[in-house]
Amino acid sequence: MAIHLSPRETEVATMTANGMTKEYIAYLLGICPGTVEIYRRRIREKLEAHTMVEAIAKCVNAGIIVIKN
Repeated sequence: MAIHLSPRETEVATMTANGMTKEYIAYLLGICPGTVEIYRRRIREKLEAHTMVEAIAKCVNAGIIVIKN
């Protein structure tokens, strides 16, 4: 399955994977927390994932995002 996320979705997925809350992501990106949730929902839908943990795992396995230590 080819994974195609928009640049913003990739950004939100990366920030989520690195432990940032939706509020902090929203602050950094200058958007509302609700908008972060919309991006997260779209990511889950595109990846056919039930949770963000599952979506993040698929992104990492596909090499789309990197989790920082």
